[in-house]
Formats: sequence, structure tokens, C-alpha cells
Amino acid sequence: MELVMCVLGYSYGAGTLIKYLGEQADHCRLTAAISLCASYDYIATTNGLEKWFNLRLYNKALTETLLGYLRTHESQLKDTTYLNLTNVYRARTIREFDIATAVPLFGYEDVLDYYKECSSGPWIQHIRIPTLISSTIDDPICVIEGLPLSAVRKNEHVIAVLTKEGGHVGWLEGWWPRKYTWENRVVVEYIRIIMKKIHYEWNIHSDRNAEELSVEYSVDTFEITL
Repeated sequence: MELVMCVLGYSYGAGTLIKYLGEQADHCRLTAAISLCASYDYIATTNGLEKWFNLRLYNKALTETLLGYLRTHESQLKDTTYLNLTNVYRARTIREFDIATAVPLFGYEDVLDYYKECSSGPWIQHIRIPTLISSTIDDPICVIEGLPLSAVRKNEHVIAVLTKEGGHVGWLEGWWPRKYTWENRVVVEYIRIIMKKIHYEWNIHSDRNAEELSVEYSVDTFEITL
């Protein structure tokens, strides 16, 4: 029986996944991939996070989270000659944090060089496995600018779904969302289609009251519990 490996990435992980798929191209052994709310262009993403509202809310919160991680693991970094912890702790934005950490640690010329290297958009054209990409137009964190729609249209392996609303990794439904989100259904449906394509027998069961989606094939079963 063929080993099936489907990978799902959200936000930063989604961008990393796209870049991996493109870099590995014909050598990628995954069956399929799903990327949700990725950053396709780190320069555009960082610029968006520096707009007035985003700077005071999202940017501030993300930077404080990164600084918190640094404090937790500071003992492992004290002997790093390329890192000036005093400068790092002065960072008040994502850009300042990246300038003080990623640039010196990995030898980039400057922060723009780092952002260009990390952007996933240019790698979409090289993807060679079935891949679903989805983002929201109103995403305040990972903006859709930088998504190369022309490359998507030319790549038979990639499908891009853009929704008008949904925020960043949101896609909540209803007045009081408590069960599945829109993207939960899309993920399960896409994987189901991929599995059918490679000739697995499927029995789909959806029990909304139990808040559980299960997909069965042969003797094996995997469940997605929300």
C-alpha cells in the first residue's frame, strides 16, 4: 500500500511549507499539501504590520511574544558572538527584532535581504505535488500582496482560493461560532478528494452534534476532532 503523507501549514508554517515544496520540487515525497494564510512576501507582510493600527496591536503583540521566547532561552544564546542581546531587547517591532537577530545570526546583508530569502511566493511556480493555497483578502497579518496569481494559473499542481473575509486563520461561521470553521471543512474535503484520486476506499461520516469528522478507508481510520 502506498504511504500517504498530506501536510497542512498555517501562517508562518504555511509559508515555510510552500518554500519547502518549491525547493524540493520533483524530489518532494509528500502526497499533497495545504497552505493556509501564508506570508508570500515578507517585505509586504512587514510593511503591513507597520501600519498605524497593526503596529499598535498585532506588531506589538508579536514582538513581545518573540522577546518572551528569547528570555526563556537566553541562557543558550549568551555565548553567541553574533548576537547582541542588549540590542535585541531594545526591539519594539518585528523589523527591529529581525535586524537584531536573524540578520547577524545567519549572515544576511540586511533585513530586506533576509525577507527576500524567506518569502515563499517565488517558489510556488516550482511546486510539483497537489497543493491547495488559501488566504483571506482582509488578513491583517499575512497580507495577500506577493501571491503570484500568474504562477498559480500556470501551475497545474496548485489551486489558490481567496476569500473576501476570514481574518488571519479565522474563517469563523455564524453569529456564535463554536463548531467547525470554513477551512476545517475545506481541508477535510481536499484530503478526501486527494485520497479518492489515488484509489482509496472512503466512507465519510459527519456528526456535527458530536463535533467530529472521521474518514475511514480499508481497516484504518483517522479522525479530526474539533
